[in-house]
Amino acid sequence: MFIRRFLGPLVLCPVPALAAEAQDLELFSMLFKTVAALAVVIGLVLLCYAFLRKSRRWFPSAAEQKIRILEIRHLGPKKVLYLIEVESQRLLLGSAGERLERLYSWTCTAGVANAEAVPASVAIEEMIGVKNDE
Repeated sequence: MFIRRFLGPLVLCPVPALAAEAQDLELFSMLFKTVAALAVVIGLVLLCYAFLRKSRRWFPSAAEQKIRILEIRHLGPKKVLYLIEVESQRLLLGSAGERLERLYSWTCTAGVANAEAVPASVAIEEMIGVKNDE
């Protein structure tokens, strides 16, 4: 009886310690698996990005772009002016709701298209007749 009362708890003490070590190992194993899976996903994303950059289908360079948006001016709710350039022609487009209309268009020479002597906002305001008193 004496042996069971005093030696019994001594025999059972290492069991919770072993269980705690097993939980630590299981936690480490799960953490390692999670980090490994994250590394694989990040690697796949980088691999896809490198492939798309190399193929240049989804990321056109500035030299390849035919349409450039020079400026966007919001006039009010659902009312927007767009100044765009398509090759050597500039277009002023107006958008109201679901309608898109060409308000004005002109061709520019190579020097005028690249050199912005007058800011586009000033040019738009002059074309539509808005006087800016600042």
